[in-house]
Amino acid sequence: MTARFSVLSCGVENWHAVWGDPWMGATFLVLGYLAAAVLSFRAAAHSPETLLFWQIIAALMLVQAVNTPLDLHALVWNIGKCAVAGEGWNTSRQLVRQAVVLAVLISLFLVGAFFVRRFSFQLMRYPALCLGLLVILSTLALRVAAATLPRVANLTLEAAGLALVIFALIRLKRRHK
Repeated sequence: MTARFSVLSCGVENWHAVWGDPWMGATFLVLGYLAAAVLSFRAAAHSPETLLFWQIIAALMLVQAVNTPLDLHALVWNIGKCAVAGEGWNTSRQLVRQAVVLAVLISLFLVGAFFVRRFSFQLMRYPALCLGLLVILSTLALRVAAATLPRVANLTLEAAGLALVIFALIRLKRRHK
């Protein structure tokens, strides 16, 4: 029990070192994600036949609004690093890291495939939304895979995806008027 607590405390301590985004861009991303969530909830209210689709989009935007400043994926990575160091299996750390990255990416792919299959009609009706979600999820996958994109490039890609999502939601809102 004490070993688990020390691993958790080590992970949280290291997470605080990278916690959040000091750039003003993250603030704009959070505000954008919150706006997209509100617009998605409004879209759900206007179209009961696609209620679940818009609720999932709204939930995804809310999760991103929380994840952007907190970097929750960094918390998971740091706990994993501390577990590896604490358990003494540093030699196989690279293999474990690759396996975890692969498992996360496969999981994202499977969930994405299910979502596309289940909601293909809605996605085809809103190509800007579809492209925006793809760009946002791609930047997340790059972060999970610990790809080292320059911070400005990552921020620009994520903002572009978010702008496409908001654009699609504003167009949808105008159609409902």
